[in-house]
Amino acid sequence: MNHDNKVNCPKCNHEINVNELIYSQIESKLNTKHQQQIADDEKALQIESLKLKKEQSAFELEKQQQQKTINEAVKQQVTQSEKTLRTDLTVEIQNEQSDAFDLLNTELQSKSEKVKELNLVKAQLAQKQREKDGLEESLAAENEIKLNEQMSAFKIVNQR
Repeated sequence: MNHDNKVNCPKCNHEINVNELIYSQIESKLNTKHQQQIADDEKALQIESLKLKKEQSAFELEKQQQQKTINEAVKQQVTQSEKTLRTDLTVEIQNEQSDAFDLLNTELQSKSEKVKELNLVKAQLAQKQREKDGLEESLAAENEIKLNEQMSAFKIVNQR
């Protein structure tokens, strides 16, 4: 189906191949349309690229905010845990000190009782010593009186 469609120019009588002319026009339109499609696609691609960059920036910002929120939550949890540990440790130390204090207090009371008993025994011993000394003095005085009486009686007997 190779028809040569040729036309002669009415002015210059130049022979024009209609198929080539139509082919050239169609090719030109297709090239223009194709170039326009490429330009539209590139523009759409640039718009999509900008949109993706904006979404990526928004995502990064959201990621940073979430990381900041997580860090703050972790910091708060650590602070709370430290506070709880300090409180527990303080209570434990107070309990241990209370137990030690109670033990020392009990020991002090026991020793105080022993000291009281010792002082009581010393006082009783001193009282017994005083009583003994008093009895000795009393006996010595009585013996002296008896001796004086015997000596007096002996002098009287010797004088007669």
